[in-house]
Amino acid sequence: MRQLVTVPTITQGLDALGVSKGSTLMVHCAMSSFGRVQGGAQTIIEALTTTVSDSGTLVMPTLTNGRFDPSEWGNPPAPEEHWHRIRFETPAFHPQKTPTDHTMSAVYELFRTWPDALRTNHPHSSVAAWGQHRDRIVRVHKLEERFGDSSPLGVLYELDAQVLFLGTTYSTNTCFHLAEYRQPDPPVREFLIVQGDDENRRLTSYEDVDTDSSVFETIGADFERERKVRIGRIGSATCRLFSFREAVDFAVNWLTHRKE
Repeated sequence: MRQLVTVPTITQGLDALGVSKGSTLMVHCAMSSFGRVQGGAQTIIEALTTTVSDSGTLVMPTLTNGRFDPSEWGNPPAPEEHWHRIRFETPAFHPQKTPTDHTMSAVYELFRTWPDALRTNHPHSSVAAWGQHRDRIVRVHKLEERFGDSSPLGVLYELDAQVLFLGTTYSTNTCFHLAEYRQPDPPVREFLIVQGDDENRRLTSYEDVDTDSSVFETIGADFERERKVRIGRIGSATCRLFSFREAVDFAVNWLTHRKE
């Protein structure tokens, strides 16, 4: 029988892990890893907001990778004869209207609509934030700098935030993307995007870092051997808490030496 997980289950687990009132957290969550979560995604968010309180801050990814240009789709690819319609007949991205990708956690989808949460306006790589530092985190999210220093990740680094894994792994550790931007000579590529309102839309291009999360598990394993990572269990989920800044600095060094 799967474990029953409730708000007190999670708040007690967060406390044991070291999450406290006033914490600033970048949260990654796989709800299915917990067992039976009574109340679903709402239960997890209620527990998080209760634990950090309104003096703390929560940030979650609310990605819409399906909004990348259809010429980049690979699984499955989009037939070229459909590209024009996909580009110009898909509703424009809107922070309040556009849902997260179907591959994203139900927790992220609920969080973007949570009372007093705000979402950034990036059509591919938005995040949502709630709490004390919300406005500072969501204020700037440039199209051509999804995960760089001017993005919400740069702000989280400045705030000396923590990363919280709730049943997830380093493969989706967003803060490592900031390290990719900070490595020497990061790879850059062209992105295509449709801009403008529904009556005046145009296809344009921009350049940004070509990120690659395929090495994140390896970086994470090395990081965990050399740095302090608090590990605990909540229900059936293995959870981790560690420094955002330490993880980014470690990953920059790892990526830099890999090139040497």
